[in-house]
Amino acid sequence: MYDKGAGIVHTMRYLVNNDQNFFDGLKNFQLNFGESTAIGLDMKAEMEAASGVDLTEFFEQWYFGEGYPTYSSQYFLDGSDLKVRINHTTLRPLITPTFTNPIDIRVSRSGAADTTLRLDISTNSDLFIIPNMANFTNITQLDFKNWIINNLKLPLQYYG
Repeated sequence: MYDKGAGIVHTMRYLVNNDQNFFDGLKNFQLNFGESTAIGLDMKAEMEAASGVDLTEFFEQWYFGEGYPTYSSQYFLDGSDLKVRINHTTLRPLITPTFTNPIDIRVSRSGAADTTLRLDISTNSDLFIIPNMANFTNITQLDFKNWIINNLKLPLQYYG
């Protein structure tokens, strides 16, 4: 059994980033295509209509493309700014060289609750600068809620 279809729907929920809109999209899809035949682009249209989120790039990479990303990260504190580099390779780089979706990271800070940051991935190596993180201790996880079909290289690397 191949689970990528279910994974794509799960990741769409993350991209829509609003459960009411996501479940409205699923409901509309069922109402409009129940007891008939639908294709993935029908699901895309229903989700876009319900959420206002453009899923074109997502579908090009995840539905029409092949494979999945393998993420790794490096990070260090530069004064009070946290610098995080998220790298990824893909399983099928000749077909889908890059997956451009956000990814959540969990950041630990001394004297404060863990913080979740959503970083927008646009290339195979993105550098993010997060200001005012002087109480940063480490990045504990990438995609800790498993929203994205991926393979993570652990441990996360600190370069100070």
